[in-house]
Amino acid sequence: MSSITGKVHCRVDEDQVRQLRNGGSAQVGGDEFDKVIRDEIVKRVRARGIAADDDLAIPEAELRLLQDAERNKIELSADRADVTFYRPSYFQSGTTLQYQLTRQELEEITRPLVTAGIDEIESLLDSLSMAPGQVSLVVVVGGMAAMPAIRSRLHELFGPDRVEVPTNSATLISQGAAWIAHDRQRLRLAKPIELELARGSLMPLLAAGTEMPLGGEVKHETLHLYCADPTDGKAKFPIATPTALSSHPQASERRTSLGMITLGVDETAPPLHERLELKVVLDDDLVLRVEASSSQKRDQVTTSYYDLEFGLGLPALAMPGGTAAEPKAPEESIIVPQAGLVVRANVARDKDQATVPGDVLYRHNSGAFARHVHDGATETQLREHLYYKPCAVCKRQWGHPECRCGSA
Repeated sequence: MSSITGKVHCRVDEDQVRQLRNGGSAQVGGDEFDKVIRDEIVKRVRARGIAADDDLAIPEAELRLLQDAERNKIELSADRADVTFYRPSYFQSGTTLQYQLTRQELEEITRPLVTAGIDEIESLLDSLSMAPGQVSLVVVVGGMAAMPAIRSRLHELFGPDRVEVPTNSATLISQGAAWIAHDRQRLRLAKPIELELARGSLMPLLAAGTEMPLGGEVKHETLHLYCADPTDGKAKFPIATPTALSSHPQASERRTSLGMITLGVDETAPPLHERLELKVVLDDDLVLRVEASSSQKRDQVTTSYYDLEFGLGLPALAMPGGTAAEPKAPEESIIVPQAGLVVRANVARDKDQATVPGDVLYRHNSGAFARHVHDGATETQLREHLYYKPCAVCKRQWGHPECRCGSA
């Protein structure tokens, strides 16, 4: 399903329709088209010498010309070959604005916006690693669907057989919303919302299939965590969601970051000492709000996330006797490290010493690195500790090409 202003890519499963990804830009919406058309008409009238550059438009007349631009755009997109813009006393000098606009001129004026809209669609596909040929159906909705230039570009991208422009495209979204309300269908989360913990494990905050609250309802959950590495005085909470739709997302699957919450903590505290509280709130505006607070530093941070993907049960599930599958919370899992520069999460669900970086653990508990110690440092922590220590023999840094002391 696509429009120039907003784009929603969906997948139809056995029991529901689920969003793959949201996208869009207000910079290429219908209102922006109208403004560009109006401004270009005024520019061309001035170029003919009818009005001087310092002869400003009357504000009320300028607003009415914007309405003319919308109406004439619709008429040229239908069956008119040309239209006439006519506004008496448009300029403060009393000069009348009059200009005949053809369909070809309209397409020339709006071509940059149409191209920008198509670029938005291609960018959305790229974010999902999808090719246009993998899209089965494109439903064009909204008033802009009537423009021949937009339909032509969509045909070029997806092929005419897969582009559907309904006769009621201008009202299709509102009609669909009315049917959803009539059937009392509840939106559900299409993908789980996850918190990345120290050492890369993923903790589900909200399961895929979670029902969205209705009017006046609020869903909330409070989690208690620990800061595994307070060295820089910041606890880091990366919030993510699987990029692709999957019934049971695997740890190795790609994630899309929703954002990063940073919270002030006591940098002098030992690892896994300061308690952190994370409150997850989902309201009836379909907005996810995450509130974090630290016990020692007493810092508080609140962040809201709006770019969520949803699913909707198919009509069969709304029939008597039909039941939708209950959301199944994914188990905590370990993710595969990604290449590139990353910010590592430093919060832990439990007081697990293995989540503490090796160099930090050594500063607070050097005994964990002694040999034959029960519950001592892991191999990973040992390497992390040694990385910041010079060679005991030649005093060179870790990995120095001239250090061969370990092989002597």
